[in-house]
Amino acid sequence: MNTAGTFVFHKPVSPLKLEQQARQLAHFSRVIIHHGYNCPVYCWLSEGVLLLTTKAKPLSSRPHRIPKRIYALYMEYRNQAGKAEHLCQRFFSLNEALTWLDTQAGTCELPTICPIQTAALPIRGDDLPLDCPH
Repeated sequence: MNTAGTFVFHKPVSPLKLEQQARQLAHFSRVIIHHGYNCPVYCWLSEGVLLLTTKAKPLSSRPHRIPKRIYALYMEYRNQAGKAEHLCQRFFSLNEALTWLDTQAGTCELPTICPIQTAALPIRGDDLPLDCPH
């Protein structure tokens, strides 16, 4: 089966449910020390829906669109000019996202990062405690 995906950021959801989801995912937000750059990097999660498009079956003239929940892990840092930038990794489960955060986030390549600017002007979410990975 051939599939192509389109990431949809806005799906109609009640404001109460959005607030609950945001609170649940905020629990996993943290500041890590990146081993390769030796500076703090703010990491947070977002939830969305990926619409997978499958090829039309012979008896059907339209392709099928299948919604699939995904989790986006954002890693925020500063560039040479001191402006915030981010890297986004997408996962099909919260467990996959958290595993990647715990095992690979501290060593992944962050394009355009300036460790000096990132350390001098750290991006922090609501005064999160610093999480020093093992």
